[in-house]
Amino acid sequence: MKKAQLSTELLFLIGGLVIISLVLFFYAAKQINETHKIAKAEDAVSHLVEKVNELASLNTGTKDSIWIDIPSKVLEVRLSGKYISLVLLLGNGEQYIMTKETLTTLVGTVDFSMGLQQLYATKINDTTVKIGTEPMLLEITPQCVSESDAINRPPLVTVLGADLTPNSMPMALGSPLLEYSYETVATLFIPSESIYSTIGTSPAEISVSTPPDLQSNSLCFHIYPTDGSCSCLDGGDVSSGGDT
Repeated sequence: MKKAQLSTELLFLIGGLVIISLVLFFYAAKQINETHKIAKAEDAVSHLVEKVNELASLNTGTKDSIWIDIPSKVLEVRLSGKYISLVLLLGNGEQYIMTKETLTTLVGTVDFSMGLQQLYATKINDTTVKIGTEPMLLEITPQCVSESDAINRPPLVTVLGADLTPNSMPMALGSPLLEYSYETVATLFIPSESIYSTIGTSPAEISVSTPPDLQSNSLCFHIYPTDGSCSCLDGGDVSSGGDT
């Protein structure tokens, strides 16, 4: 009787040890997988930073491609100033954010998916590297034109950007601006009278559409009534009077 009781207790003990061993095994495997995922994400960010810094030391206009391996559960890759951040979702539901600094200002977006992928980067000036292939607008000058100037002495509007092509079509309020000229991959010239004839005195977001389906960001531009003011914000203030 005692032997049977000891055998039963021994089986329960062995069963408990097996369950505990399995729980510890799965927990250890989960931790190892999580650690591997974090290390893989950090390697991707470090490689991207390394390539951006290398590109920043080369001539303006230089392009390069960057291969990075994105692990699963990556929520976002952010570009902010000189910093690249990768947001990773951990198994416990928390977010792990790794951030690294580059030697140059970064613009553009990283459209990512899991696995090995190729990103493209361009040095667009002495202080800035752009990530991505879509057109990007950086500056529009002048940003504000009075209606009287648009009619009597219309200035040429200069749009500075990156990855523009001869087929890049400037748009205002969803309408194409048919009169414009292209210079290199960085500049478009648009007669302000062309904008005026298309949108009048309505404030507009100027953007660029490049075939087949690339769309740029937009910049504010306003031909304002002579007795009014420009509604485009510049540093949080409303510009008014004269060209700015």
